[in-house]
Amino acid sequence: MAMPECRLRIERVDGVEGLLAIAAELHACNARAARPSAFALPGFVAAYVRHNEYFPNASMRLRTYVARDEHRGHTPSHEPIVGYVMLRHSFDKVAGPWRGGRLDFAVTHDTDEPGVLAVAGRETEVAAAILHHLIDHERDWSLLECVGQHDGAVLRDVAPTLTSARIRWREIPMDPFSTVTITWPTLAAYYGALSKRMRSNVSRQTRRLYAAGAVELIFAHGGATGALFDAHLGLEDRSWKHGTDAAIRRAPERVAFFRELAHGRAGLEPSYVGVALNGVLIAGLLNATYGDSTWSLDMSYDATHSELGPGQLPLLLTIGDAIGHHRRSVHFLQFFSYFKERWLADSHPAVVLQLLRRPSLWDTRAMAGDLRVRMAGRPGTIEPVLQNAKREGSPSLVDEARSRALLDAARSQVCVLGAVAAARILPFSIEATGGEASRPEATGGDRSGSEAIGGN
Repeated sequence: MAMPECRLRIERVDGVEGLLAIAAELHACNARAARPSAFALPGFVAAYVRHNEYFPNASMRLRTYVARDEHRGHTPSHEPIVGYVMLRHSFDKVAGPWRGGRLDFAVTHDTDEPGVLAVAGRETEVAAAILHHLIDHERDWSLLECVGQHDGAVLRDVAPTLTSARIRWREIPMDPFSTVTITWPTLAAYYGALSKRMRSNVSRQTRRLYAAGAVELIFAHGGATGALFDAHLGLEDRSWKHGTDAAIRRAPERVAFFRELAHGRAGLEPSYVGVALNGVLIAGLLNATYGDSTWSLDMSYDATHSELGPGQLPLLLTIGDAIGHHRRSVHFLQFFSYFKERWLADSHPAVVLQLLRRPSLWDTRAMAGDLRVRMAGRPGTIEPVLQNAKREGSPSLVDEARSRALLDAARSQVCVLGAVAAARILPFSIEATGGEASRPEATGGDRSGSEAIGGN
């Protein structure tokens, strides 16, 4: 008996409400992917869309395209979703008064390896079906822009097959993504794998930090991370990020989005590693975990204490937490890859992949832009912009009383380790200094120092 013919049927679901209505099916599809994505979770995307400066006007619309198996010759049934992608549609300014329709990923920042998600083994089939649907049946766009496409990304394999008189594709280099693949059994083993110079810098600056006053390590996991969010914003105000586009405070929508993340309301498990000096938070790293991977989403450190290198400890202890929980990787996302490579992160080149209808205003603009870039020899990366912002950032005036109050308000919900407990988990020696007895060695539970970073 012949098997019924099977093909993919592409459906479009509009808006956040439509996305959440099929959330259970999308979760099931995500779980069957070869690499489940934290950033394709309905809860994460809904939080991003509802609280983000990249959805600033009424012209932007969230569209979720899902692929289902359709069996010819059988009575129609509700088949499971085998792939999907969330896009946003907008009419953007192209040149002068003229606007053109475009499609982008729903999440373009604070994300890793965005793209079409599909059950294992069907990635190319699903990506091709969705792109053919967009080209043949969605006529209100002339530019489809796909950021963050790594080597081997399925969209980069499929795009060249779509080249025709009406569609062309191009790639624009962008800053690489950085990932530490966990292969070390202990934090001490990881630390030992760092370069001799790196080990010397980390241990020397940490000892200087502990000699500067009463130092505490701050840990939070899950919803308790939200208790530190306002203290982290206060820390950002005292960092080079203050007043730059790298800051969370650059937009109220971004503050609201990160607050959702920190309180565990965006589908990922948040965590936080911080360093306090004399009761004031001087460095902090906000992380998020999904499955066996952790993503470091935002780092800040007090510019007035930069000579002590306080930002190094949150990075080191985040790696320790991943090792202790037997995670596969820690992702540092984009920018400053030269610095992340010192922490044994691999840099993964990425591009912006664009599909353009021909002829169109977007295609004309793209060709003109290509010519300007070739003539000017400009790199397709924004890292020089961030480097300049780092040099010119202007921290706000330090209000130590307010900063201390923000951290004190969170102490009952987080784990705080003094120098004695820290000495048990750091892979190098430190000297406990005066002031240790003025604060409890650990608060916010009965976790020991090793348990605070995952039992390593």
